[in-house]
Formats: sequence, C-alpha cells, structure tokens
Amino acid sequence: MKKGLLFIAALVLTNMAAFAQVDNTLQFVDAAGNVVEDGSTVTGILEHMSDPMNGEYDQISTGLSVKNTSGEKIGVAMAFNLTRIDNGSFICCYPSDCREITTPTNSMTTAKLVDGNSLKSLATEWVPTPDAYGTKCEATLTIQVYNVQQTTIVGVPVETVGTFRGDGPTIKLNFTYSDPTGINGVTVNENDGEAAYYTIDGRKLNAPQKGLNIIRYANGKTVKKIIK
Repeated sequence: MKKGLLFIAALVLTNMAAFAQVDNTLQFVDAAGNVVEDGSTVTGILEHMSDPMNGEYDQISTGLSVKNTSGEKIGVAMAFNLTRIDNGSFICCYPSDCREITTPTNSMTTAKLVDGNSLKSLATEWVPTPDAYGTKCEATLTIQVYNVQQTTIVGVPVETVGTFRGDGPTIKLNFTYSDPTGINGVTVNENDGEAAYYTIDGRKLNAPQKGLNIIRYANGKTVKKIIK
C-alpha cells in the first residue's frame, strides 16, 4: 500500500513539473543578442529623452528585445505584475499595443502574431517624476505564447492568434531612478552616431521614416525625432 502511495505521489510531482516547464520559443535578449535567462533580474538603463511633444525627460528602459527562436510565426503577449511604482508611469508596448500603468496591478498586452526568427524591441520603460531621485519601480514580466490559428475570411486564408500554449520566460525588473547627471553629456547631437531606428511601437527600421522615430545612438542615448 505504501509503495502504491509513493508511486502516485511521484507521478503527481512529475506531472506538476511538466506543467511548470517554460516555453522557450520566445526569449528575452540583450543588446548584444545574449539570452536573458528565465528568473533573471534586470536593473534597467537610464535614458535621457528629447520628445517634440513632451520635451526633455528621463526614463529607465529594460534595454531588451524579444526573439522568436523558431522559424515559424507565433502568437505572443506580455503579462506583467507591477508590484511597486513610487511615482510616474510604467509603460509596456510589446508586441504592438501599449499599456500605461500608474499603480501596482496585474495586466497584459493584447496577443499578436510575430514572424519567425524575428527580433523585436521589448519597448518597456518607467518614466519617473522629474528629479524624484532614489525612487523605485518593480515588476515581473512573463512572455505568453499562443498557437497560430488558420482561418478564412471571404475565401482568403488568414492567420490569427489561437489558443494559449504556455508561459515563456519571466524576468524581474528592479528600477531605481538615479541622478541623471551621472550620464556623460546627455545632450545628443549628430556627432553621437546614430545606431538604430525604431517606430514608436518598437519595430526596428532600416532607415528613418516620415513621422515620429525612436533613435538609439551608438553611445546608448535615445531620443524621439519627428522626420518630415
């Protein structure tokens, strides 16, 4: 009898472990393309922003992207648990729509399809109250993976987000707003060398386009610029 109970207990534990497995189809990666492992803590990057609409302000960004490691299209959403925000706004814009939160809560973005082997900016940051140095923002982010559903609309084959497949990796954000005077030369000029262009929703561009562009310079500074 005892052996039978032990066998059942072992079977239950095995099934629980199987359910707890992480789906690594999509992974967090840093600017160098290195995988940020499940359970890692990210301290963030302090960036001085220049926005024609909002003027000058500071934000703390993850500096991360999300990579689809498969060669196939897949559905993805970002679930987050904002556990602390001393002031300002927490903004998550992955994969396309944005969520802006000002108080601790659980939320998630709308699931969308991303292409196989794609790399897309996480586009998640905390915008603290100006000069509120020493304040904090803490959250956990979990990639949620969805299957692709094949359907037809007016006889035309269409791919849409299907059933939930499982949780991907989770990271913890631990942001502290430090005095930005520690950043060398926060004034951005053309001599800083433009490294990459992004749309407002984090999609990387080969060249700047008309409208609002996010420009990340080679020295790590980021600005928003309107191209006419």
